[in-house]
Amino acid sequence: MTAKRKFTKLLSTYPPALLLLTAVLSLASCTSGDSRSAHKDSKTQTGTRPDITIKTHEGRTFSVFVNKDYLPQQWPADIPVLSGGSILTSQIDSSGHMQQITFSTERSPEDALNVYWKELQSRGWKVRHSRDSTGARLISASKEQREASLKITEAGNLRHIQITAGNRQHP
Repeated sequence: MTAKRKFTKLLSTYPPALLLLTAVLSLASCTSGDSRSAHKDSKTQTGTRPDITIKTHEGRTFSVFVNKDYLPQQWPADIPVLSGGSILTSQIDSSGHMQQITFSTERSPEDALNVYWKELQSRGWKVRHSRDSTGARLISASKEQREASLKITEAGNLRHIQITAGNRQHP
């Protein structure tokens, strides 16, 4: 699938306003200096209130949590979150079709890429491709009717991993 076709599919699946919000929140989270463990100490309680709630014309609701070290309760157990970081943002689609987290890491982008490549494969994911893009390492994987994408970025000494996981969308 070409990059243009993937982008078009992404825009048709998720409203442009949500994509813009994701970009803004990702940039805003770059200033966080928090060093709590993303894997072991993350909150998963259902009582946590989102910072932002977006309702689309189609009736879908997206909840966004910023700098709360919040791992969604329904986060897939077979997609690991590296320890030694802090969850900066998380998003949940009320329909359960999409979840996304962005977290900081102390690992180098190459190390994080290698760890995720091995971890996803060992947990039954089919890693379709890994490539370098301008300033980012990307991984795309699938398992049964689910898809996951990872984007690993580095800017100076700030390193972030963004993971989007969800059900495969059928045309």
